Amino acid sequence: MQSRRKQPEHRTRDRRGDSIRSQAAEQTRPQAIIICYSCKPGAGSERGAGWHWAKAAATFSDVVLITPSTYQAEIDAAIREFDLCITVRYVDLPERIHKMLRGHRFRVMVDYMFWQLIASRIIRQLEREDQIDVVHHVTWASDSLPSAFLASRAPVRIWGPIGGTTRTARGLYRYLSAKGKMDEVIRNVMNGFCRRLFGTRAATHATLIVALNRDVEVRWGQGRRPVVVESNTALETAELTAGDDIGESEFAHERTALFVGRLIPWKGLLLAVESLRHAPNWRLVVFGEGPDQFRAAKLAQQIGVEDRLVFRGQVPRSEVLAAFRNADALLFTSFHDSAPWAVGEASALGCPVLCLDAGGPALQGGRNAHVVSIEPAFTLPQRIGEQLQELCSRGTPDDSLRADRLPGLLREWYLGYDAETASSRSPTHSL
Repeated sequence: MQSRRKQPEHRTRDRRGDSIRSQAAEQTRPQAIIICYSCKPGAGSERGAGWHWAKAAATFSDVVLITPSTYQAEIDAAIREFDLCITVRYVDLPERIHKMLRGHRFRVMVDYMFWQLIASRIIRQLEREDQIDVVHHVTWASDSLPSAFLASRAPVRIWGPIGGTTRTARGLYRYLSAKGKMDEVIRNVMNGFCRRLFGTRAATHATLIVALNRDVEVRWGQGRRPVVVESNTALETAELTAGDDIGESEFAHERTALFVGRLIPWKGLLLAVESLRHAPNWRLVVFGEGPDQFRAAKLAQQIGVEDRLVFRGQVPRSEVLAAFRNADALLFTSFHDSAPWAVGEASALGCPVLCLDAGGPALQGGRNAHVVSIEPAFTLPQRIGEQLQELCSRGTPDDSLRADRLPGLLREWYLGYDAETASSRSPTHSL
């Protein structure tokens, strides 16, 4: 574990242990705790967000990163490589709890709650031992599950980026299997209950709420705490350009749309396949695995588009990024994604993104987003197909989600949202 590097010339303390900030604000190094249930250098999605946000905070703060040891080797190596002021407290559940949860339907959620409980004890310990200025919950990005930051009494307590508020529109249930419909009902009931139980407490305890999209902003923007809208996506130029280029031959004969994600009902693969019927000169290349592959293949055969549907399975991230550099569009038909990294990656590489007006894809897609209204749902496949037909060129690379934007954002949040100012500030919005 990395030793924590103190910078006493930037901080002093009075006899009560209160922190006295330097008059030169730019020289202040806050003492920050960052909570990341998921964290891995070089990854995308939640794992990548955890690492990039912790790394950004370490450019101006002394950071204690609380995270599982799953990717300890990668995290320790990255800290050494970038010479970061990060101390890592690796938190894992006891083996007896793992055994108890094995095979449990809600194993991941229960695992997460136990993990947060252990992390909360570490936060209390750290706050007893030192003056902590900031406690920041980064991942998971859920507004319905508890967070260890509730144990903190630091002057700045940041919740997010968080998501999860968006629900599947009623008209989209026709694309769900019987199990998928039941899963959505259970999700809505459980998330609604947990959001009222845990989310409301977190929103009240936070001095700043960071929302992944407008749905989350609306949900939590009615309270006393300020809300900002900011994606958790953080893209590095080196990551985007990594890997061998697929080459033009892969996409030379037919216009190609990509589908990227888990092949589960609410990701909308069946809707994407049905839209091919209305886009006769397009094919769909699917990256990912899951139970909906069989249903999608069967539907493609029924409507006569099986020759334009290609399944590639689970592939390395570098191969997906290479596809984004050459494909004609990303067809992202998810029903309630909060802030999908695949959309941000595609847009950063100039790939047009065709998505629904639900959740966060439209914000992630930025200047390359082509948004299709869900209603009326009966004509949605036709309207998606027509939108594909109208796409005549690739987009322009969008760099609004680059990782180097984060240090400036976090510096403002960490130094500007303490308990006294939070109650007097009106909500601000980015993106």
